Amino acid sequence: MKKYYFIYLAALLFSPLSACSCEGDHDAEWNLDDEWPEADAGEEDILEDDTAEEQDAKDEPIEPWEPEEVEPDIPYDHALTDRTSLDVDPDGTLWLGYHYCSDLSCSEPMLRVMHKRVGQDWVGEDIAIHEGIFGVNVIMADEPIVVYPDSFEPVYRVKSRTSDGQWESYDFPVPRGDQMEYDGFDVTENGHSYFITFAPDNAPQVSLFTLDVAASAPTWRELSPLEIQDSQAAMEDGLQTDEDNVYLVNLSGETGIYGVYRYDQELDQWPQTAELQTYTDLFVHSLAITQNFGLCMSGNYQGGTNVETLLVTCGSMDDLTLEVKDFGEGSLSAETPSSIIEGNDGTVYVAFNPPGNRELRVASRRPNTPVWEVETVYNGPSYGISTAIDHSGDLVISFYTCDDEDRCSLKVLWETMD
Repeated sequence: MKKYYFIYLAALLFSPLSACSCEGDHDAEWNLDDEWPEADAGEEDILEDDTAEEQDAKDEPIEPWEPEEVEPDIPYDHALTDRTSLDVDPDGTLWLGYHYCSDLSCSEPMLRVMHKRVGQDWVGEDIAIHEGIFGVNVIMADEPIVVYPDSFEPVYRVKSRTSDGQWESYDFPVPRGDQMEYDGFDVTENGHSYFITFAPDNAPQVSLFTLDVAASAPTWRELSPLEIQDSQAAMEDGLQTDEDNVYLVNLSGETGIYGVYRYDQELDQWPQTAELQTYTDLFVHSLAITQNFGLCMSGNYQGGTNVETLLVTCGSMDDLTLEVKDFGEGSLSAETPSSIIEGNDGTVYVAFNPPGNRELRVASRRPNTPVWEVETVYNGPSYGISTAIDHSGDLVISFYTCDDEDRCSLKVLWETMD
């Protein structure tokens, strides 16, 4: 289910943020409700041996990936509190959303969408004067959408790029919350339809809308809402879909626990809920649907302590924690969310910052193995990370970074450079 009301770090930490990086195409149908094999169900949740192997990987000197600078002059305070949102279209064009600042105080931040065609330079298109949460998503080549709560009017808005390079606007008939700075949303797609959820502050439900881009006259339609009181969206990306279902991560205002809620497209109903009963202290950052592991989530976990731990859970709607990877106490910076995504070959990636945020790391698990590898991919702080898989199948990460003199920039990092 990216800062007009999020300009201060405290708001960043405790508000529902959503910069969707749900770029994977989920054309295959998943049966995430099926029971998992008995052998898997009998395994221990926390794989202690994996933790040891991950620690060894962190100790190895690894050459950082080569970053590309997209925007050289970002105000320091803005870089620390803003978000980026990254996606890739079928032609391999990267679409990157961020806020451009024309002065050091960033008095009029411009929501800007940059795009980079394969082998070409970055080109920017301005969307609106805006601060706050937003998300970029794309199905058809050259026709992304950007979703955001408007900074001046009490509406949720989507701008859709047409084939001739124009941006069309649509306002959703969803009332904003009591405190609009705490309103959340998420956006995703399944290759032919977009899905957007809206979770206004102190609202009795989460609204769901869809747009079939293959229809003769595509129109946003409202679907059955999720009846849940005062919900809270995941911090980075909490909405995913396959051909038959939509999966939403949300924190219930009634139980105070994160869970996954399944929407059945054929029934137009929300028939199933699974809560994180074992790991109730998990603050979910990001959700992914994966070929081998079903539903995977990454987030920060305290487990009764005040030490932040990167925790990854994988499972199904019958049990969200069939497999759990605890990366150890002190493995995660509490100020920055992690981002989870699946590669084309089934590899699961989690981009995150360790305590102190002096480097950017990627944890990865190849298909058919329980072993996680951790690699330092950038030596320096990073903020507002978003992930995507490019046309060649490589992981791409967008983020802000600042040097020791507080000079900041917007960068994109490739797993391998062509």
